[in-house]
Amino acid sequence: MTNMGFRFLWINSVCIIQPHKNYYFEGCDSLEDWSKEAGQMGGYYGKSYVTIAATSDENSKAGFLQHPAGKKEDCVLISEAPDYRLFACKIFDDFRGDVEAARLNSRGWVLQERALFKANSPF
Repeated sequence: MTNMGFRFLWINSVCIIQPHKNYYFEGCDSLEDWSKEAGQMGGYYGKSYVTIAATSDENSKAGFLQHPAGKKEDCVLISEAPDYRLFACKIFDDFRGDVEAARLNSRGWVLQERALFKANSPF
């Protein structure tokens, strides 16, 4: 990061401790932490140079660098023999649609983050 000219790296992968147990992270229950930190988020996002958003997964417990599930493939049989079949496949990737339809976008703070960011890199 310092070679790129950045002094700080903010990783917002855990959470502000949520005030209700049915929120994003089970077991967190601190209205005090929420009251303190929620008002600070605009400053964090507004001063960020880039925001990387793991839009492909439901929560921070899931990984995000895997082959996207549910992608449509159009395959054509090229060659066939007794012990193998060879297919050519084109994967239809709707990156923009996947990002816009991501569950992450249902979170209120994501609207704040998107409104204040300088550059956003969704995964």
